[in-house]
Amino acid sequence: VGTIDAKLNFCTMSSPQVKALAAAPGGTEVLQLLKETDQLHVLEKWNPENTAGIVDFIAQVKTLNAGYPNGLAGYKAKAQELLRASAMGDNPFEGMSPEIPLGCKLHFGDADYEKFEEGGLEVMQHVGFVLVAGGLGERLGFHGIKVALPTEITTGKCYLHFYIDTILACQRVASVRAGREVKLPFAIMTSGDTHDRTLELLQKNAYFGLNPTQVTLMRQNKVASLLDNDGHFAAGEDWSILTKPHGHGDVHYLMHSLGVAKRWRDEYKTEFAVFFQDTNALVFHAVLPALGVSAAESYAVNSIAGPRQAKREMGAIIKLTRPDGTAITNNVEYNQLDALLRGSGRYPDGDAPGEDGMSPFVGNMNQLIFHIPTYVKVLETTQGLVPEFVNPKYADESRQTFKKPTRLECMMQDLPRLFKGDEKVGFTTLTGSGMSSERVAALVSAGVFKRDSAATLLEADINFYSPCKNNKVDACAKQRKGVHPSSASSGEADLYTANCRLLVALGVIVHPPRRLTFGQAPEDIWIDDWPHIVISPGYCLTSAHLRQVFPSPEKVKISSGATLVLEGTGKIVIESLKLDGALTIRCPDRDASITVRNSVVANSGMTFVEVGDDADETMRIRGYMLDVKDHEVWESLEEGKVIDGNSKA
Repeated sequence: VGTIDAKLNFCTMSSPQVKALAAAPGGTEVLQLLKETDQLHVLEKWNPENTAGIVDFIAQVKTLNAGYPNGLAGYKAKAQELLRASAMGDNPFEGMSPEIPLGCKLHFGDADYEKFEEGGLEVMQHVGFVLVAGGLGERLGFHGIKVALPTEITTGKCYLHFYIDTILACQRVASVRAGREVKLPFAIMTSGDTHDRTLELLQKNAYFGLNPTQVTLMRQNKVASLLDNDGHFAAGEDWSILTKPHGHGDVHYLMHSLGVAKRWRDEYKTEFAVFFQDTNALVFHAVLPALGVSAAESYAVNSIAGPRQAKREMGAIIKLTRPDGTAITNNVEYNQLDALLRGSGRYPDGDAPGEDGMSPFVGNMNQLIFHIPTYVKVLETTQGLVPEFVNPKYADESRQTFKKPTRLECMMQDLPRLFKGDEKVGFTTLTGSGMSSERVAALVSAGVFKRDSAATLLEADINFYSPCKNNKVDACAKQRKGVHPSSASSGEADLYTANCRLLVALGVIVHPPRRLTFGQAPEDIWIDDWPHIVISPGYCLTSAHLRQVFPSPEKVKISSGATLVLEGTGKIVIESLKLDGALTIRCPDRDASITVRNSVVANSGMTFVEVGDDADETMRIRGYMLDVKDHEVWESLEEGKVIDGNSKA
């Protein structure tokens, strides 16, 4: 990509392309806009007789102009500013001193954790949820929308279904506590690639139980690609401007420009909005206590964070102090972090592990909680525009030409940079295993866990951040380097792991995982395969909810390789159970209940088996499929059903 000064000479106002554009309905307006922004060069090679293309081009330019504050002129001006800074090598954090920030650090299973879980439930009637779901699964090797991927293949429930089930569970609790019917609003940011398929998925499944009036789909538009430091746009195919995604920071612009944030504040009386991304099924274990923290600490912004391995491809939450003494607490991306820390002089080893083997800077999960009244005020001031950046790939050291067109980008976690100093910006970190040393010793003494593996399996922090984004080859490469693979298989394995460890911390006897490897190098990914425990959100919103399901946890024993699925919205109570195989307990109606006592289930169960390249892509991206050998199902459609002994439903 070179400069285009020579091309500008071609395009006189009498060229065939200009005449064809001017003759089309709406073309004069678009032509004037291109002239004012010095973009007439894009017309050079296009066919003036392509009338259908001209109509589409007029629509595209109008959409691009309407989709950015101050239109294409504003976009070009911002591009020129950021491209000049990039060419000069400016550092956006120049002069800022990094520090470990103050935030609320919760330890799973302790009194504060449960207190803030309860605090989250108390404010739930005033909460809205925002899902950022503009991505396809191509990076994973999946050709559909990412929210249609199964969170796990035991039940096959997709991410969008799982998220809505969780919102519905929160809604039921909020309604009971409020003494009235509560409707929690849900907004989904889509893209041109995902909008129609997301809507189709919702409509095909009756919105998975939500009222359609609660759901707002916000389509994100792309932005013009840039050819050079002067902000000239790149031409696409005949009669189109080359466009690229602007980034998930657009969610704030859409919440503002479509009036969603104001409507939530005024109609739903929303006080907090939870923003989360498309493929992290574990996030809601962190949301409730973080909501409690936001309410108790009066946070305007609360970033949900977790333990972070040094050099992991995960942003970090850092306090940045300016030369004038003012400071912000914000995310710093992993590719900027090491240089920032080394350059400060305070961290000569850069992004290095601390004494506990983890980075001293907690990891940003890209899950944010905003105080809606404050959020609306900031959106009105900024028009919803998040601080942008540009990352051109330069052709040479002159930094004047690009290897390929670039564009402006933005990230939703950067909005806190625009909050004022008197608005409290913090974070909530979740650590801990919920296990005492005495409890671990007891499991070792009972022969459930081996002494040499108990600490690794039971005392490490429970992981509540496991995005599904990498294909098998990339995931394996990361795994070999000791970095979390963030793949479909690791996302599923981490879901089972978290559920098992929640039960172990509660007192249930869950036997340890087996190490399984699937595929051949360079796609030989391994997982620690805990029992496949899948729990509908209503049964595990909080630790207290889980205790209601397992009132005598020490009387429940689950073998390695077992599968346990708890489904529905009715009441499930497991008093005593020995499970060595596969069992589903289903209670689909809210008024139904089922109690399990003195029961033993032993069958051949379900296992993962390796698949080849001819498998369905939802299995191929994992490396395995589910082989169902035997499976018992107990279901109740009425109140008061009891499964006692080996009796069957």
